[in-house]
Amino acid sequence: HHMSARPAVKVFSRTSVVANGLERQAFNLINSERAKMGLSPLVWDGELCQVARYHSDSMGRLNFFDHEGPDGTNLLDRVTARGIMWKSMGENIAYNQGHDDPAASAVDQWMHSPKHRANILRGNYTHSAIGITRTADGRVYLTQVFIMR
Repeated sequence: HHMSARPAVKVFSRTSVVANGLERQAFNLINSERAKMGLSPLVWDGELCQVARYHSDSMGRLNFFDHEGPDGTNLLDRVTARGIMWKSMGENIAYNQGHDDPAASAVDQWMHSPKHRANILRGNYTHSAIGITRTADGRVYLTQVFIMR
């Protein structure tokens, strides 16, 4: 009998999370890009915000930039750990430093990258959130999680 050692994923308390200023700004910019294409706006989801913030915090704290954490966990693991129900999901990450407007800079980066742009403009995504971390030395990490419920 073999038990695989799956890495443990931190489980969060179920609270409603309100976007901070930078997260709200980036989220609104994403929805205006969707509106330009005639798509319905994404609905802010507090649980997805906790998933996104956790990943941004990890990237900032552990100094990596990837969809997969150093412990091998990915978006599926992070969403599953919270018991979030989904039919389809995606994730965008961005990193910048030294920008006056890190939210607008990240959305601009995403819109100029075909894969990231595809997530933003995917019509079947219904709920989303952005989690942003700023490190002491001024690095800004952004994670946006998208799901179709």
